[in-house]
Amino acid sequence: MEINILQAVGERIRDIRKQNGYSQEKLGEIGGFHFSYIGQVERGEKNISLLNLAKIAQALGISLHELFAFQSKEAALDSNLIDIMQLLQYKNPREITIIKNIINEIYEIYSTGQAPDPEAEGGANPAVTYPVPQQTRYTVHERPAKKRKKRE
Repeated sequence: MEINILQAVGERIRDIRKQNGYSQEKLGEIGGFHFSYIGQVERGEKNISLLNLAKIAQALGISLHELFAFQSKEAALDSNLIDIMQLLQYKNPREITIIKNIINEIYEIYSTGQAPDPEAEGGANPAVTYPVPQQTRYTVHERPAKKRKKRE
């Protein structure tokens, strides 16, 4: 799994720039670069010098080493899959099926921008009900009142 360092650093710069709410023009203005140069760096098209990298880091308000604090997309995907598998590890097959169906419906809403049609084939089935776990703890208002002992 080979990482293209120029693209990885460029993506990291883009992510931090967007987190700061900067446009390429704004970052270029702060760092003393033309916006097209920032775009080329972000796309991994420019072999940026260490001096320019330090200027960009300063313009972003971060230390130079933070520009290298990235992980490959494959590593991030692997990490997320491991987290999901650990969450499902102690679930029974029925619970896993329910979770899978919920994920599919969420993805359908996310990808299309609308809820699946219950009448369409493969859509949500309104006849399907998901079990609600029994409440094991009382909230403050539901806790049974304690009986007070009379003082004599």
